[in-house]
Amino acid sequence: DPYVICLLKNGVSVELTKILVDKKYRAYVTFDLINDRVEISQRIHGILENDDVNKVLLFELSFHLVK
Repeated sequence: DPYVICLLKNGVSVELTKILVDKKYRAYVTFDLINDRVEISQRIHGILENDDVNKVLLFELSFHLVK
């Protein structure tokens, strides 16, 4: 999957990648597959927190969010 590869190339863990490629969260992730870039909206953090995503993954996510 090119989206999984792009996230992994950008330093996102396998566990967090599995969550971010889910249809439920894809609206918050923008991919530039040609340049292997990904932007993750800050809004996803609260949504994942409400969905009881592991706190360690939420901490990791904070390093990948667009500021």
